[in-house]
Amino acid sequence: MRVLAQVLVTTVFALPAHAQGTSNWPQFLGNGGLATAQGADTLSFDREKDLQFRVAIPHGESSPCIWGDRIFLTGLDGDELVMFALDKESGNELWRHGIPAPTDAEFMHPDASVALPTACTNGKRVFFYLPSYGLIARDMDGELEWEKELPDPKLMFGMGSSPMLYQDMVLLLRDGCPDAALYALDEETGEEIWTTPRIAFGDSHTTPFIWENRERVELIIASTGTVVSLDPYSGSEVWRVEGLTPLVCTSPTANVDRLFFAGWSTPAALGADKMLAGMENPIELTDEERQDPELLFKRFDLDSDGIISFEEIPAGRAKAAYGFLDTTGDGGISLEEWTPFLQMPVMGQNVLVSIRPGGKGNITETHVEWTAKRGIPYVSSPLLYMDRLYLIKAGGILSCFKPSTGEPIFRRKRLDDRSEYYSTPLGVDGHVIVCSSAGTVFVLEAADELKIVRSVDFEERIFASPAVVDGTLYLRTQKALYAFGTKD
Repeated sequence: MRVLAQVLVTTVFALPAHAQGTSNWPQFLGNGGLATAQGADTLSFDREKDLQFRVAIPHGESSPCIWGDRIFLTGLDGDELVMFALDKESGNELWRHGIPAPTDAEFMHPDASVALPTACTNGKRVFFYLPSYGLIARDMDGELEWEKELPDPKLMFGMGSSPMLYQDMVLLLRDGCPDAALYALDEETGEEIWTTPRIAFGDSHTTPFIWENRERVELIIASTGTVVSLDPYSGSEVWRVEGLTPLVCTSPTANVDRLFFAGWSTPAALGADKMLAGMENPIELTDEERQDPELLFKRFDLDSDGIISFEEIPAGRAKAAYGFLDTTGDGGISLEEWTPFLQMPVMGQNVLVSIRPGGKGNITETHVEWTAKRGIPYVSSPLLYMDRLYLIKAGGILSCFKPSTGEPIFRRKRLDDRSEYYSTPLGVDGHVIVCSSAGTVFVLEAADELKIVRSVDFEERIFASPAVVDGTLYLRTQKALYAFGTKD
């Protein structure tokens, strides 16, 4: 039965994305994890003409999961972690269930959350992963079917990997935990089908990806310097590519010919680049400042008091990770804390790789077709749409590549909003939707040059990725869920 299903799924995957339809959005980044859709009624985001509803929802960073007439989300409401369903047409809440939120959650990044993972569904059950508790399966009316309690990972940036479904299995990745493993569970009962230990891998926020290529079906996981292919029916390793970034927040994407992974993290950045990453207004440094930690320290120590305060760090990734730099926790960064951070040995590389199918074993030297090392995103995953590969990184820097060759179509074009970018771009109806963490939504024409059709400031932070179902575009901010489309 699984062999027949594999043939059928591979046939469907070989169809163009626009031929598959977008009547449901069953997991993180939608059908196949590809972040593409068709048939949006509107891309103008006009709140008078196009807004179907705006409903206030609990704070959270999970993206919409949609099936039939229901939208599934998670959030933090006071001292409770909640799983809830909304009516797709009105936004009215249909049901809600909660568990106690952890009281000892401490994160090294201000944007981390206890409600990061996106739910997944097959129309019979919806699966919620609440990292401090475990995996919970409910029917479409919210009734509990089964649950698998798991130890709280207590990761310094939270747990961002979302569960996903493949055939009759729920797949859940828990890298960086003391009990780190990839679980394949029976979606009906929660019983383990297979489990692959992942003790050798550190923190990872990637969501697994099913690559249905011209050779076979593969389960792809990016983590701690590697991209690994597993047999989805057994969890055994097929191939790996090594030498990549050590802390992974992005997920891969693919077509039938190539798999694409792009990842950036601080441990793979050189010296001063660790401090400059993601700055809204990058500082121009001299060669001497780049080479001498003490000179660079003086550049940031604006009041020359021998301590770099939080206020003295410009907006960017270093400011967001100030708690990591302040190793003593005394509210300031001294030269003694600063120097080891800059002189940390580089681990792996921040890079975009294109991988062709058919490999076995270590294929780093044999199946990586092309690479790129500039414009690499930190959290936002790459988008493959209309024969273009889009990357958006902190500071609003957008790059676009030819998937077959890696030739830049355009590179490092800067959008007006220079904040962080957590949301993955969405390809829909010949356009690309890009959302900044500060709340700006850009609608770009999918073209060989940067063409901004419009930009809308929601004045609410956006971490989640948008979804399109039955012509309506759903956008979650930190305060609300919006639905845009024709009102009839």
